[in-house]
Amino acid sequence: MRKALQSFLALFSAVLLLTLGTGLLGTLLSVRMAMAGMGSQTTGLVMSMFYAGLVLGSFATPRLVQEVGHIRAFAAFAALTTVCVMGHALAVNPVSWAVLRLVAGVAVTGNFLVVESWLNACTASEIRSRVMAIYMTVTTLGYGSGQFLLNVRDVAGSDLFLVAGMLITLCLIPVALTRSVNPQMPPAVRFNLVRLYRTAPFSMFGCLTAGAVNGALYTLGPVFALGAGLSLSQVTGFMGITILGGLALQWPVGSLSDRFDRLMVMAGLCLALAAVSAGIWLAAGGALTVLLALTGLYGGIAFTLYPVAVARAHDKLDPAEIVPISAALILFYGIGAFIGPIAAAGLMSRVGNGGLYLVIALIGAAFAAAALLYRRRRPRRVLEQAPFVAMPRTSPVASAFDPRLEPDTPAPPESLS
Repeated sequence: MRKALQSFLALFSAVLLLTLGTGLLGTLLSVRMAMAGMGSQTTGLVMSMFYAGLVLGSFATPRLVQEVGHIRAFAAFAALTTVCVMGHALAVNPVSWAVLRLVAGVAVTGNFLVVESWLNACTASEIRSRVMAIYMTVTTLGYGSGQFLLNVRDVAGSDLFLVAGMLITLCLIPVALTRSVNPQMPPAVRFNLVRLYRTAPFSMFGCLTAGAVNGALYTLGPVFALGAGLSLSQVTGFMGITILGGLALQWPVGSLSDRFDRLMVMAGLCLALAAVSAGIWLAAGGALTVLLALTGLYGGIAFTLYPVAVARAHDKLDPAEIVPISAALILFYGIGAFIGPIAAAGLMSRVGNGGLYLVIALIGAAFAAAALLYRRRRPRRVLEQAPFVAMPRTSPVASAFDPRLEPDTPAPPESLS
């Protein structure tokens, strides 16, 4: 295991630097647009374009990686991401920023696709779950720690764009200097959305819900925190604790979902999400410690919803279907993450910044109500379930890297549509 992890040190280092830079950039852009007096609707629309890029990148990037190889593709995607980061510093313009966010979403998806396909190709089945756990930890730590970099320079200047750009550029070094040979890409996948809806509808809706609430939080959380009277350093703490809270509760929630019906676990998570969101709304302007404790709990709930939804799909599908269906679920997450910020921004413009958590509470309550109604109409005994795995929400290749797949699982058809 130690030898295997040493061989992946370059990839994990690259992921840490990439997520530090992109985590910093996301919060920086939200703060800058709020400081520039842009409305929540404009901010939500501009920032949601990143998730539109994630969806587009899932289709556009695999072929490029296959044609030019992992190292060259990673270098190209990282360079393109850096250009987008630097481009934001030229002018605070919502139209140009929306285009840059879209392109950055495509490029970042390409970076994750390279890393995950590399890990998938080079990880033995007996250590796959541990490698996945380390990869998830590194990714979450990077995004969470990137929030605190907002305090190193004046947010009103261009320095923080340079810091984010430098971090993303640095992620090129460990990949470019690796002695590893380019691995083969896993086969591209074709997914049948009708089959997904008929077999695991609440896995699909769960991923949409997770994308909507997480996308809204990433995009408009800094705007809410500023409107609640938090200082810039407190805003970074608010966002950082939220993201790191998602890491802290992965395994407790996963253990719970392994013991009970996952649909009811998802319903419970969404009810808890609605209650905590209401608490954050009420706590705004009050004691900072209460607000930070609630947002840490929020992150622990919201960021575990997606892997529970994916685990439920594993319970209901044949092994040969897991890779294409899991790839489809990642795309549904991206679609939800695109829609969520737009919906939240629309309500924020009407009822104030608290509208962010009102939308999240309504989404959570709606999913919970639908799940409970579905269970009443179609009761069933909880059968043996596949084990929970904390899954990244990055690229379709993450599904091929899933340790729940058996080594002899048949490969899916070679097309992505």
